[in-house]
Amino acid sequence: MPQPKTPFLICLLVYTAVLRMLPYLLMNCEIHTDMSVLYYPWNFNPLAAACLFGGAYLADRRMALLIPLATLFVSDLGIWALSGRADWAFSQITYVSFVAATLLGFLLRNPARSHGRRGVMGRAIALGLTFEVLFFVVSNFAVWFNSSSRTPVLYPFTSAGLLACYVAAIPFFAKSVIGTTAFTALLFSPLGVRASTEESSFEQGTLVPVRVK
Repeated sequence: MPQPKTPFLICLLVYTAVLRMLPYLLMNCEIHTDMSVLYYPWNFNPLAAACLFGGAYLADRRMALLIPLATLFVSDLGIWALSGRADWAFSQITYVSFVAATLLGFLLRNPARSHGRRGVMGRAIALGLTFEVLFFVVSNFAVWFNSSSRTPVLYPFTSAGLLACYVAAIPFFAKSVIGTTAFTALLFSPLGVRASTEESSFEQGTLVPVRVK
């Protein structure tokens, strides 16, 4: 059975962690990365795509769940160290959401539903977009719900406050959608499969889970 290339997995996870920590590192270097400015690619990272990829390919489901969470935790430690703000990291909703992303990746294991490489890639992108929509709805609802307990109140505990919270998050949502779509397409493409395993993981047009070395 083909094995994932350990250097590929390490590079993917390190790259993900670096992208999550990069804006806070730039802030420490006094480089402007205001969240209200659209040019900086906040939330553009491969974490959701990596969760789907791990859920689809790693035969050990526990490892498929643990590896993205460990990456998230390490990068949260970095964000906390760089910003001095623990509340900017370690969000329970974020951790639960990326567990859900990995569970969505498990749906790609079913050979009967996988119609060759393009079919798997298309389904993976659809699942990635589904995840991003759900994450946008749930996470921003939580931001609005918890904002009433802060001083000053960021978003009023009203329908108008909820709408304002969702509107403010649209730029981040757009970058998340672009990032997840791009990285998912790359990881589940024939190029991504060849780069991530010793040999193609597709046998007779189906997706085969593999074990980590």
